[in-house]
Amino acid sequence: MDGIAASSERPEPSIARYLYRAHGVTLAVDRPAPRLSPLPSPGRDEPISLAFGAVPLALDRPEVQDEYFQATARSYLFRQPKQWAVLVEDGREALFEGGPALSEEQFWYSAVTNAAGVAGYQRGMFPLHGSGVLFPAGMVAFTGRSGAGKTTLTAGLVQRDYPLFADDLCLIRPERGTYLTGRGAPEIRLLRDAAEALGWDHDDSFGHQPARDKFAFVREQSPIDDAPMLAIVELDFADGPPRLERLEGVAPFTALVAGIRLRMGLPSFPRAQRGPAFALVTRMARDIPVYRFTRPRRYEAFAAGLDLLVGAFGR
Repeated sequence: MDGIAASSERPEPSIARYLYRAHGVTLAVDRPAPRLSPLPSPGRDEPISLAFGAVPLALDRPEVQDEYFQATARSYLFRQPKQWAVLVEDGREALFEGGPALSEEQFWYSAVTNAAGVAGYQRGMFPLHGSGVLFPAGMVAFTGRSGAGKTTLTAGLVQRDYPLFADDLCLIRPERGTYLTGRGAPEIRLLRDAAEALGWDHDDSFGHQPARDKFAFVREQSPIDDAPMLAIVELDFADGPPRLERLEGVAPFTALVAGIRLRMGLPSFPRAQRGPAFALVTRMARDIPVYRFTRPRRYEAFAAGLDLLVGAFGR
């Protein structure tokens, strides 16, 4: 079978005693996971077993790879050098290895988002690299390149009493003619300048990533586990007043392909998953409104941008 290299040894499986709901999937873990929503019993979906131990160095006969990841139709291995590594197989089993310098906050954030995101992709869901809040009619996810302000805009809307729904991962799944995304942990991570501009006190954070000078905060989130996708908003900076425009033609598809939260791009998916994934993204681009939101980089224009978003989605 496709999987780990024959020379690698797998740790003995641990017994999962704790069930949690995160990003629309069930996680079975052998230890308490902070800040996740516990489940008294399994839900309707098969739990993803999240274990901890040494991750193999390589897959046996990877179909696609680069210096960070290897993948087959059944397995996905990713290694963040000197920090952490994850192996996910068949959308059912995830093995996470954290480096010695990884804080508890970074450990759980990396383990949960990567286990859920990769297993979701293997189950036919779409892992969007985005953050968002719940508006009255559904969830709006903000996506875009690194540094585009996804989390900062989300935090600004949280300050305006729109419930936090997810930070950094929006796992989207088709269900009964619509598209749903699941609530993540009640956590949001901001760079120092963004936190200070919003008036968030560093002393209220529960974690700090020195390499990026990023702080982790707990914020009240949506009371519901799953929400319909109201819109996906691609972010960028531009001079002039804030502007929100709905994308047309191939632009929605292009924005979704660029927003996938996997090291490998959609065209590099293993052959068995490439066709179904392209079909899903094509349907999403047709069915979910996709917008582009531009605004100046300076924080003085931040409130006007929030006003525009609330006017468009807050009714």
